[in-house]
Amino acid sequence: MNASWARQGITVAGSDGHGNDADQLDNPLGLFVDGDQMIFIAEQWNHRILQWKLGDTNGRIAAGGH
Repeated sequence: MNASWARQGITVAGSDGHGNDADQLDNPLGLFVDGDQMIFIAEQWNHRILQWKLGDTNGRIAAGGH
């Protein structure tokens, strides 16, 4: 996969601030994008991996959680 990144980002999903809802992150430590453009985000404080599909406004727990 070839990817390019802009210097300035915009919020395309989620909400303002940290937390443990499906549209929030709390101390994200890792990010992985697979070949289907599925995004996986590892979080330290929520002890979970969230999975985001392209165009979704909420993630779903792929592993872990409280």
